[in-house]
Amino acid sequence: TYSGGVGTYSYSWSNAQTTASLSNLAAGTYTVTITDANLCSASASFTINPSSPPSVYTSGDVSLCQGQSTTLTAFGASTYNWFPATSLSATTGNSVVATPLTTITYRIIGQDAVGCVDTAYIVVTVNPLPFVFTPPAPAICSGATITVSVSGANTFHWSPQTGLSNPNGPDSS
Repeated sequence: TYSGGVGTYSYSWSNAQTTASLSNLAAGTYTVTITDANLCSASASFTINPSSPPSVYTSGDVSLCQGQSTTLTAFGASTYNWFPATSLSATTGNSVVATPLTTITYRIIGQDAVGCVDTAYIVVTVNPLPFVFTPPAPAICSGATITVSVSGANTFHWSPQTGLSNPNGPDSS
């Protein structure tokens, strides 16, 4: 920004441009000399430092069961914004807690100190809970044994286990 001087100004940049402003500049040092109608002049310089955009990476995709939470983390930038906000504990910061109801892809935009950005993604896969079917409780006499079977899951755990022939399987007597 310039002020003072008299009348029309002329501009002379170190890159041979003669306009009042420049755009799309490469990294480097630039000097401008401004001259007014009385041939009075002033100069100013500035430097554009080279900057590589950040490289944002994440803790990776996650699978969880319906109703569970997971911590999601991003690295490689100064600040982070998470999208969408659905089921997140926060929308900023490098670490958030997600409790989604259905499978979702989160987009993380990381920004460095000079404003350069990079984007990364995390997919959280939400697996449905198994449906366990148990038959109606049969009437049995004291001391008799019966076999009870259930289905709908990959692993089973009967409780209490006392007196069961197979406390970790789908069939027990």
